[in-house]
Amino acid sequence: MHGFLAPGELEKEESVGRTHRLFGPVKEGWALAHRRLPRSISTLMASPPAELARITDGLPRTIIHGDAKVANFAILPNGRVSAFDWAMIADGCATLDLGWYVAVSASRLTRSKEEVFAAYRVALERRLGYSLGDALWTRLYEAAILGGAAVLLWNKALNVKNGLPGAVEEWNWWVGALERLERPQGD
Repeated sequence: MHGFLAPGELEKEESVGRTHRLFGPVKEGWALAHRRLPRSISTLMASPPAELARITDGLPRTIIHGDAKVANFAILPNGRVSAFDWAMIADGCATLDLGWYVAVSASRLTRSKEEVFAAYRVALERRLGYSLGDALWTRLYEAAILGGAAVLLWNKALNVKNGLPGAVEEWNWWVGALERLERPQGD
């Protein structure tokens, strides 16, 4: 699970002299998010990325893009898809890309998030040639939600502060989805 935009990770980056223009807005956004979140969700979001990643323990792994969004894919004339900007390639649970996609593309989705998740499940099962089963799909879905929130919930909080259209509804969707998660189990 990505940790580069997680609350505690910015301090680590700064402690070794790294800076980036995003660090200020990310820190502000996380401070806002933690003030708005229910205590249990705030505590969860403040967990180290390695701890949050435990939600993917035992789930099928694959190569993930790391920055899955419309701008990084093109449909070729033969119907195939070409992906580019592989700067964040990793191995992991495939639905981590889905969580990122839904979070980063929220204002550009042409259907509800629930429909996006359902369509992804259908396409994945079709490609695999078998049903994932509800228990496995629930875990994959939860990984997507936690992964998307872990890297972009700060931005959702800033959007609410800045009064962007749809920001409150977007914030509420993510908080509701996080509240429904079964907590990752520790060792």
